[in-house]
Amino acid sequence: MMVRFEEDEYIAVAIFDVGNRIQTMEAMDEIFSYLDEDMKLLIFTTIQKLYYLSDEGYEELQKTVEIYKADLEVDGE
Repeated sequence: MMVRFEEDEYIAVAIFDVGNRIQTMEAMDEIFSYLDEDMKLLIFTTIQKLYYLSDEGYEELQKTVEIYKADLEVDGE
């Protein structure tokens, strides 16, 4: 199954990535109740997509996520 991520979902994964698919979903789930409705929708859809993504697919996703992580680091300076 091909899972397509939107730019904001890539950013969410970049923020919460802890190295593997399951732990990243868990990290997102831990903060879910603290979010506003718009962010809840973003995190919910991102978790759904990660759920349907294989571990191998997550490794491929990491290539794009690393670009977003680098952008977040530059913006955070």
